[in-house]
Amino acid sequence: MTKAIGIELRTTREIIKIILPKTQNFEDLAKGDIVIVNILDSKESGKVVYIINSRGRSTEGKKILRKANNDDLGKISQIEDEEKRVFNICLKKIKKHGLSMKLVGVSISLDGRNLTFYFTAEGRVDFRELLRDLVSTFKKMIRLQQIGPKDAAKIMGGFGPCGRKVCCTTFLSDMKSITMDLARDQNLEGVTSSKISGLCGKLMCCLDYETNIYKELKANLPKIGDEVRTTKGSGKVIALNILSQKAIVELPDGNKVEKKYS
Repeated sequence: MTKAIGIELRTTREIIKIILPKTQNFEDLAKGDIVIVNILDSKESGKVVYIINSRGRSTEGKKILRKANNDDLGKISQIEDEEKRVFNICLKKIKKHGLSMKLVGVSISLDGRNLTFYFTAEGRVDFRELLRDLVSTFKKMIRLQQIGPKDAAKIMGGFGPCGRKVCCTTFLSDMKSITMDLARDQNLEGVTSSKISGLCGKLMCCLDYETNIYKELKANLPKIGDEVRTTKGSGKVIALNILSQKAIVELPDGNKVEKKYS
């Protein structure tokens, strides 16, 4: 049995899984360590977010080269300072070319040869003039990558209404599609959309965490509109409290009563 290492890449905050070959063990590696990885012949740095046992085959195209040493950490710090400078320069050039795009982030490869700019936009953007301007300015391989709102939130980071860092920047590696069906399962369809939307403007990923237990609890309850008998007579179910396992029943005379289900 070998190990699978989860690594959050410094540049995109994407969490990748690398299954170590049998020739590597990295016994001294721990959660929170910074490592240097090779991804499709490109060197990148990242933080270890989990270490688990695995029976899978080693990951092709992805390899941990080493635990970051002092030289690596110094270089990463210099790159991060340079990225801030480059970001501001690019902002000015976007304004200069009059482009309708929002710059989200910039990453410089560990070898310093490649620059990637991440941006969001309502539609397609003709950034050819901007690209030529950036290449002329920085004399590097430049890539402009349009990303969606979820990926933008992942790069920018922030805190959710729970007070914790948003899940996509901490542990989520599989970004599922969150639909209103999940909100309906939890009786949240009437809640103001801003209260169940994340920093990306989309429905919060955490709506998926408890959906299975809500489905199990709802199986014990009648549906909205069902006729049920209560101690005060029969009536129609007009609301449900799923967690407390109660139905709100409206009687023919207009009075409302609670019926408990065990």
